[in-house]
Formats: sequence, C-alpha cells, structure tokens
Amino acid sequence: MKNILLIFSLMVLCINAISQNDNVLDTILWNGDVNKRINLVFLGDGYQSNELDDYHNDVITQTQALFATPPFDSYRSYFNVFSISIPSEDSGASHPGNASDEAFQDHPVGSYQTTYECTFDYFGVHRLLSHTNNNAFYHLLQYFPQYDQAVMISNTPYYGGSGGYIPVGSLHENSTEIIIHELAHSFANLADEYWTESQYVGEYPNMTSESEVTLVRWKDWVGEFGVGVYQHCCGGEGWY
Repeated sequence: MKNILLIFSLMVLCINAISQNDNVLDTILWNGDVNKRINLVFLGDGYQSNELDDYHNDVITQTQALFATPPFDSYRSYFNVFSISIPSEDSGASHPGNASDEAFQDHPVGSYQTTYECTFDYFGVHRLLSHTNNNAFYHLLQYFPQYDQAVMISNTPYYGGSGGYIPVGSLHENSTEIIIHELAHSFANLADEYWTESQYVGEYPNMTSESEVTLVRWKDWVGEFGVGVYQHCCGGEGWY
C-alpha cells in the first residue's frame, strides 16, 4: 500500500511539474525537431503576473521583427522560438542614476525587485541595460535545457540594451533593432559596426586590420547590400 501511495504521489508531482512547465514555457515559432533547429528562447524581466500577456505579445513582436530582417528572413525555417514566463515582484527596470554619462532627466531614478534584476547604468554607462541575476541561466536549464541562444526583454520603455551571453533589450520604440543588434554580438560574435573603444578592437567576422578587399573574411559579400571594406573613424585608424 505504501508503495502504491508513493507511486501515486510521484505521479502527482510529475503532473504538477509538467503543468507548471506548460504555464511557464510557451512555443512562439515551431519549425521542427529541437535537435535539428536553432532554439531561441526569450526571457522577460520586470513583468508582473498581470503583465505576462503583454510579455507574450512583446515576444511575438520581436520574433516578427527578427525574421523580417536579413539574413534571418532567409533562415526562418532553421529556428524554433520559445518564451519562458516568470513574473517579477515589481514592474520595470532599475535605474540607479549613477552613470558617468547620466543626463536623462526624463528617466526617473528607481530600484525595482525583478526576477533577473535588469538595471540601467551598468558598468557606469546609462544606456547599458543588463540583467544582473543568474536566475536566467537556472530557468533556461530548468525549463528548456536544449536552448541555443537566449534573449531577454526588460519591461521598460526607456532606450537601452546590452550584448553578452544573454542580450537584453527594452520596449523603446527602437527596441526591435536594438535586440537584433545585440543578438548579432551574442549569436554571431560580430563586432560593432561603429567605432567604440580600443579595448573592443580585435579580429572578428566583420572587423579586421586587413584592408585588402580580396583578403577580408567577408570578401564573398563585398559589393552586395553596401558591403565593402571601410576605414573606422574617430580613433579607429588601421581597423576596417
């Protein structure tokens, strides 16, 4: 009898776990076997329970923008897209107001309790919006360990974003472009197309100290869609 009760209890736990996963993990775009596709997983930060429907719509908006943009539009069938919905205690993203370039009077200073603790002013740069809590990795492994690339949407209307292992974007009117830009850093290891600082200099798929058109890594695309070999400005002499 005890064994029967134990088995029954385990079955209930498994059913509850599956039910919870069904509520947390949602399929946005399905193109086939997860072992034969690139699995893109969205995470939402700063969405309260009553805002999770908004988060779902924000993921759809970002997914549509991504696959309307070259070259992703040509490779849509190579991707699956999922979202993980974990509510936050507070709505929004923190803004300490202590960045060295702090000059945004329309962006109120505040601290918010959110699942992944997204914050502006990261590393002293106001528009550098980043997650600061490793719960993101825990939730990815818990709910979808087969993920290939994660993306985070922070529930704030202010301009900001970051690259890194998990790129982050906001809900600013330019957010779709920002997230695609940051995704290119994380997913494709691309350098910025504009000059940043010497500490970010290096040989990347789209950045090099080689100026000869026939020798650059992207030589096969030169002449198409405005692709060429361009000298960096603003202190970037010797890099293209």
